[in-house]
Amino acid sequence: TLACMFPKAIIIRIEDGIESVPLERQPKLMPMCRPVQMVEDQVDWVVDNRKEHGCRTLIVDTVTQFEAIAEKHIVDTDPNNPLSINQACGGFGAGVKAVGKIHARLRDKLERANRAGFAVIVLAHATTDTVEPPDGENYSRYNLRLGKHSQAPWIDNVDMVGFIHLQKMVRGGKAGTD
Repeated sequence: TLACMFPKAIIIRIEDGIESVPLERQPKLMPMCRPVQMVEDQVDWVVDNRKEHGCRTLIVDTVTQFEAIAEKHIVDTDPNNPLSINQACGGFGAGVKAVGKIHARLRDKLERANRAGFAVIVLAHATTDTVEPPDGENYSRYNLRLGKHSQAPWIDNVDMVGFIHLQKMVRGGKAGTD
């Protein structure tokens, strides 16, 4: 919803989370896309047809789902027919590194959009990790729910990485409880 408040937005939908956005705030919608190439082609189309659609903000929803389709792409295109991303590209982490390179390629396309004058907003899901420092108390921190090789394009050299927590309210509960 917050991303949709930016002016003249268009959204590339890798997952369909638009139903929670009020109709008056919904941006222009690109068709749902699943293959990696379709996502990249949609970014190119938005940039190349700016005058046609008149949008100024490009939203990608979400790179967390993009991770899943990038993994599927790597597994499906590996000639050795691996059973999982862990076996892809010869194993030993090569498959997840290849997924990270696909993320970097999408990030490069979005950089092109930014240079063309678009505000670019990339959405992702978060997870919490527990950090256990040897010289202090444990604490939790938010991270993007992406593999470690896929995170770098979305957190390095960006203007902002923000974590938003939905406020939860309980109504009709017993007094003194949350």
